[in-house]
Amino acid sequence: MASTSLLERVNELFAEDPDIDEIGLVFGLEEADVTAENAFVLEEHKLGVAFAAGAALFREARTLFHPLNAKWRVVQGAMDGEQQQSVLSPDEQNRLLACTRSMLLICADCYTAWNTRKAFVVAGKLTTAQEIKFCNLVLSLHPKSIDTWAYRRWLATRLVTSQCDDAELRCFFQQQVELCALLAERQARNYHAWSFRHWIVVKFPDDMLRAELETMSHWCKTHLMDHSGWNHRQYVLEVLLDRMNDRGDASALLFAEYHFLSELMVSYLTHEALWCHRRFVIQKLFDVLQEDINVTLDTMAPIQQRVRDMHAVLLEVDRSDQVAEPASVWTRLQTKLTSQETPAAQKLALLFEEVECAWATPHKFARRYALWTLEILARLLSPFSLSAELSKALRQQLAIEEPLLANLWLAGA
Repeated sequence: MASTSLLERVNELFAEDPDIDEIGLVFGLEEADVTAENAFVLEEHKLGVAFAAGAALFREARTLFHPLNAKWRVVQGAMDGEQQQSVLSPDEQNRLLACTRSMLLICADCYTAWNTRKAFVVAGKLTTAQEIKFCNLVLSLHPKSIDTWAYRRWLATRLVTSQCDDAELRCFFQQQVELCALLAERQARNYHAWSFRHWIVVKFPDDMLRAELETMSHWCKTHLMDHSGWNHRQYVLEVLLDRMNDRGDASALLFAEYHFLSELMVSYLTHEALWCHRRFVIQKLFDVLQEDINVTLDTMAPIQQRVRDMHAVLLEVDRSDQVAEPASVWTRLQTKLTSQETPAAQKLALLFEEVECAWATPHKFARRYALWTLEILARLLSPFSLSAELSKALRQQLAIEEPLLANLWLAGA
């Protein structure tokens, strides 16, 4: 009796357990010792593939794939249904799909194999749901495969545009978020997973979008230094802000984010990701406040006084000094900024306290943030030339402490 090939054994295992949901590599077997019997382990819907068997399995599947795929392309070019059936039989179609499955489980960025499976979906011989399930399996071993994520986006677009049932669509959205979260946990800085998550949340209804923001609150608290999560949080906030017609709602959302972030930063002042996210929040607050402020010479008095105070203080702050209680500064700022009794121009002046608080914090990320904030204020108030001189002086001082920044920040000085 002829021995079973690696490809045949894989097909047998998938026939035995169609619900395989994860694939992994098994080490410890030499390539010379690989057989169809010892190359695979299947337990509780998890398939283990001997690392030493991967190349041989891929070669075997690819060898059979190309002639079958050539016949399938002829089918795709044919117009007559009977001609299609005569060119590629149902059994050959199944073998072609089996080849693409084994190829992609070993090498997920085999673009030709994905295109073949896409053609099967378009022809109605594979369902979108089946392929999304298969993508889940591939991503369990190849979480950063760009071609797999691109194919998944195509499938998701197809499903979303054809899905009429709201409950099923919401369930699908939730499943996508859960998968992205799982893969981000398994492998940090997974750009493709986060990019797909950015793309899918735009399609969320408002209540799911707010739930996503809440989910990211927990994630960011437990992954403080992961810029990817903070960037996604910013993206969700951007989408929410774009959907808000009332500026009061936008302000409330931003002040809530200011409070959330400030509470975290009290205990983690040296984390760069938090200071970067603070830039985003302050920039959005600037945008909202700027719309409310009619900046004239008559309304500039509190801002002029604040700039004069900063000239007298900031350049004398020693690097070793630290703001005693940044929490109290940020709490007081939020109270005044959210108060309807505080004039809009005075709210803008209060933001200079953000600069003072950060500049006096003895850490490079805080001081970079302080200078960035001052630059934003300088641009906003450029007609009055109030903070340009101070901004230039701080840039020069920071460049002395961090020479690598000189070309970046002093080029336009």
